[in-house]
Amino acid sequence: MRRQGRELALMALYAIDGLPSFEREQALLRFWQLFSLPSVWEAMFATPQRNPHPLDQPAMWKAFDQEEDASTMPPTQFRAAKQFAMSQLAGVLENLTEIDTAIRKASRSWPLHRMPQVDRSILRQGVYELLFCPDVPPAAAINEAIEISKSYADRQSRSFVNGILDRVYQNSSSSQSKSS
Repeated sequence: MRRQGRELALMALYAIDGLPSFEREQALLRFWQLFSLPSVWEAMFATPQRNPHPLDQPAMWKAFDQEEDASTMPPTQFRAAKQFAMSQLAGVLENLTEIDTAIRKASRSWPLHRMPQVDRSILRQGVYELLFCPDVPPAAAINEAIEISKSYADRQSRSFVNGILDRVYQNSSSSQSKSS
């Protein structure tokens, strides 16, 4: 459930990245409306086919083509994933300045605006968990970000995300030990 929630939060972060703050609320409303359709939930969490035919549409595209009543609630596990995603998203947005500062310190030669949008969103989510979620072990936060990057980003992103998040963790650990 947490993995699906993280993936959903990543999609929302990606959708609003670069939008002015006054447009984020409207964009997020539309995003959550779209993800309230049961067929979208089923497609999002469907088990991928082993060897799909190259001309077959992904399950997600088919889900958007269906007409259905948005008032139908998705199953409980999907609601839990959405709640987790919404809390993650709220946490990232609330702490965005601190998160971006930590990423900038850790990514010595890469300005934040030059990072691929997916990588930036994955990093923001991972840094949020590292710095603001004491219930999530640092190794788990880093591993989850790497696993998500395997699904949503290119091959080089894995090591990039790993390196940045590891540096953020080291920086936060060293600053905590200095303040003690």
